[in-house]
Amino acid sequence: MNIEETIFGQYQEMTYHKIILENDHQVSIEVTDLGARIVGFNVPLASGEMVNIVEGYQDAKEVFDLHSYYLGATVGRVAGRIADGQFSLNGETVYLDQNEGKNHLHGGETSIDLDQWNYTIGEDDESVFVTFEWTDPDGRNGYPGNVTFKVTHRLTNNNAWIIDYDVETDKETIVNPTNHVYFNLNANHETILNHQLQIQASRYMPVDDSGLPINEEGKDVTNSIFDLRNGRLLTDIINSDDEQIKAKGGLDHPFILDDNQAPSLSLSQPDNKLAVDIYTTAPSVIIYTMNGNDPNDRERQPHQAIAIETQFLPNAMNFSNVPEELIINPGKAFHSRTVYQLNDENI
Repeated sequence: MNIEETIFGQYQEMTYHKIILENDHQVSIEVTDLGARIVGFNVPLASGEMVNIVEGYQDAKEVFDLHSYYLGATVGRVAGRIADGQFSLNGETVYLDQNEGKNHLHGGETSIDLDQWNYTIGEDDESVFVTFEWTDPDGRNGYPGNVTFKVTHRLTNNNAWIIDYDVETDKETIVNPTNHVYFNLNANHETILNHQLQIQASRYMPVDDSGLPINEEGKDVTNSIFDLRNGRLLTDIINSDDEQIKAKGGLDHPFILDDNQAPSLSLSQPDNKLAVDIYTTAPSVIIYTMNGNDPNDRERQPHQAIAIETQFLPNAMNFSNVPEELIINPGKAFHSRTVYQLNDENI
């Protein structure tokens, strides 16, 4: 196994770093201290060709120029949308940055995904890893508490990329981090319409025009295009006549994961037989099929990749029953783990 450090680029007189973790099978992941994000997941095919199966920024400047994608970023403090940019905590209303119309999105306009994190690297018998750490200050974007995030990206010798999230605070607050990774398993990075997606979820969350869930309970997937328990091709989903799909131009929806189902999700490309099985401690996942592209981006096209965001449901802090895991205090930390396991017999 091997660890390499290099320069990811400069932006506004800041120099950012990239860390490459490689195992004994020539599989590697590339992560950067700019937002504790992944920018590469390199896999050797049976043909000998090396393919990067995630959509990542090329350098630091592109991160800031095309920020709207959040490619591969650690997103927080709270991932997803919060209605009207506010929530209640201990009977008091907390007002947040409203950076998507009247709503709050992904922690605010400038949040932890654009910070330069501290990091340490390490290796054990079965893996190489880098742990990023950042303390988000009290009051930033409206959130209470000095909140310290530790995010560990680990590559194992059995070809699993593992993310561990550990979050602590000095004042009661809320957190709901995720990684905004986008996958594309095609060697030539054509659109992901030829991918198959399987999700062990009996319920999904219909969303309104702003992307917020329309209720707290979700909707049974039975007899709908959202029933992915046996897998469907993305082209069949994206081109379906379902009103929810048509309104968004594809998937942009939360799924409530069934208990005791492993893996929770699988993404595969039948032609080259590449697949990723995803295991997570999170109760839900948001699937986004990149239904549009940034107007400043001349390289990517709609449906270029698929985002798989494991987390708690969007706007859950405004539900009638707020998940207790979202609320942390000085005596109660947050932990979550997601595993992306390569499933390719040729590696």
